[in-house]
Amino acid sequence: MPDGKFNDFGYLFIVTYGRSGSTLLQNVLNSIPGYEIMGENNGALFGLYLSIDAVERARQTHGRKPRYAHEPWYGADKFDPDGYRTGLLDQFVGKVLQPSPGTRVTGFKEIRYLTPQVPKASFEGYMQFMLRAFPNARIIFNIRDTKDVLNSGWWPERDQEKIGKKLKAADRQFRAFAKESPHAYLVNYDRFLKNPGLYRELFDFLQEPFDAARVSKVLDTRLDHIQKRV
Repeated sequence: MPDGKFNDFGYLFIVTYGRSGSTLLQNVLNSIPGYEIMGENNGALFGLYLSIDAVERARQTHGRKPRYAHEPWYGADKFDPDGYRTGLLDQFVGKVLQPSPGTRVTGFKEIRYLTPQVPKASFEGYMQFMLRAFPNARIIFNIRDTKDVLNSGWWPERDQEKIGKKLKAADRQFRAFAKESPHAYLVNYDRFLKNPGLYRELFDFLQEPFDAARVSKVLDTRLDHIQKRV
């Protein structure tokens, strides 16, 4: 793979859905020195994944031999999937994530994973793409009790039965991938809320030293915010 500026960092991606407590998780991760995990980007990376995958498949399927002007796949043999991927990822990191000086691990959280935003058939391929395309990449899945999600934020205004099925389907996908991949970790918001000591296991997964005082400060700030809002 051609070298690109995006290779200068490690990467962490929070995969979740809306009202799952993912902002709290993001804040905990950003308490680690050198971490800068950005917020949502409207699923921008998924669009790049689809484009990169299309070029790779076209090159593999139709570009194995020279193509001539009278053929429908004229020029496919000249496609440069590696260069295309590197160029797009450099632009994504440089223009979207824009890591600050001193950042050693960057990434983002995204909530747009329910179907049809990320179709079921594309989910595993997209997760593998993030782990394969970005150096030292890790994925953290964040889930929450379905009933609590449906009662939070804007969800009560939606079709509860329909959304509930999508949330549970996402939970199954998240759990299955996290179980099979050594580079993925599952955070259950409800369990971590009841037992903050579980964050130590998360830090072990990231191979980062656990600072209980720093994490407690983040969690206390979150609880104060909820109390004031109420």
